[in-house]
Amino acid sequence: MVALGTRLVIPTLLPQITAEFDISNTTAGAAVTIMWLTYAGMQFPAGVLVDRAGERRILLASMGIAAVGVALFAVAPTLTAFFVACAAFGLGTGLFAPPRVTIISRTFPTKDGTVMGITFAAGNVGAAVLPFVAGILAVRFGWRSGVSFVLPMFLLVCYAIWRTVPHASAASTAAIGLSPRQTASRLARILRDRTIALLSLASALMAFTYQGFTAFFPLYLVSIKGLDPPTAALLFGAFFATGAVVQPFAGYLSDSFGERGLLVALTTVHVLALTALPFVNTVEWLAVLVIVLGTRAGAGPVNNAFLVGSLPDDIQGAGYGLLRSIIMAVSATGSVVVGAFADADYFDAAFVFLAVVIVVATGCYVLLPADSQGTRRPS
Repeated sequence: MVALGTRLVIPTLLPQITAEFDISNTTAGAAVTIMWLTYAGMQFPAGVLVDRAGERRILLASMGIAAVGVALFAVAPTLTAFFVACAAFGLGTGLFAPPRVTIISRTFPTKDGTVMGITFAAGNVGAAVLPFVAGILAVRFGWRSGVSFVLPMFLLVCYAIWRTVPHASAASTAAIGLSPRQTASRLARILRDRTIALLSLASALMAFTYQGFTAFFPLYLVSIKGLDPPTAALLFGAFFATGAVVQPFAGYLSDSFGERGLLVALTTVHVLALTALPFVNTVEWLAVLVIVLGTRAGAGPVNNAFLVGSLPDDIQGAGYGLLRSIIMAVSATGSVVVGAFADADYFDAAFVFLAVVIVVATGCYVLLPADSQGTRRPS
C-alpha cells in the first residue's frame, strides 16, 4: 500500500515539480522513467535473492532503501538530487515486488488469485489515498511535504515485516543447490513457453500504458481539462479506489472460472474508456470515465497470479524476477512517450495511442489457452 501509493505521489506533484525546477514535460517524464527503470532493474536480482535468502530479508531491505529514497525527496535542492531520489526509491521498491508475489503463491497455491487480488487492492487503497493527501499538502506547504509525510509509514512497515514475516522456508531456498548454469538453462526454458511468452508480452504492454497514464493523468486533467490540482488529485485517487474494489472480485473470478475471458473483458473495457477520454470534458463525466478506467486494475492480480503460478517452484523467484525486469523495463518508457506527445501538443492523442497498445495486449490474452489453469507449473 505504502510503496505503490508513494510511487504515484510523484506524478500527482509533477505540476509543482516542473514549475520549481523549470523543466519540460519530457524531462519530468524522464525522472519518472528513472524511478521505474531502477525499479525494473531490481526485479531479477530480487527474485534470485528470494530463492536463496527467503522473502523476509529482501522485504526488509526493500522498505529500508525505499525509506532512504523518501528522505532524499524531502531534502532534494536541485534537479540532480531529485533524479537521485527517484533512482533510490526505485531501487528500494524494486526489491519488494518479487518476494511479495512469491510468498503469496507459496502460501496460498490454490487461491493465489483471490489473495493477490486482496493484496493488490490494498496497494490501490494507498494509491487512492496517498496522492490525494500529497496534493493537499503540496498546495499548502510545498511539494516536498507531499512526499516526506510517508516516511514514518515506511519505518512502520519495516517493523511489521520484521515481526510477522517468517524466515526462509525449505520451499523458498530450494534453488540454493542449482548452479548458475542450471538456473540460466531453466530460465531459458521458461522464456520459450508459449503461454508465459503471451502473458509476459501482454503484461509489458499493460504496464507500459499504466506507466504512461499514471505519470501524466493528473497533469492532463489540469492542463487540458482545466481542473484545479486538488480536483485532479481526487479523480486520480478515484482511479485507484475503483481498482481496490475490483481487484479482489477479479481474483476470485479467475480462481473460480479461469483467466482468459476475464482478462479479455477487462482490457476491452479499458480500450473503450481510453478512446473516449479526449472527448469528455465535464467533471461529472470525467468522474464516471475515471471509474470505468479504474476497472483495468482487475487484470493485475489475475495476470500476476497466473504468471507466477506457471513457474517451477525451485526457480520461481528468479523466473518471476527475470520476467518482471523485462516487463518493467519496457513499461518504464511509457512516461517518456506520453511526455513527448504532451510537449508536441498531442496530449489527447497520447491516450488514443495507449488504447491502441491495449488492443495488442487484448490480442495476446485472446490467444491464451481457453483452460489456462490447466497449464500451470511447467517442469
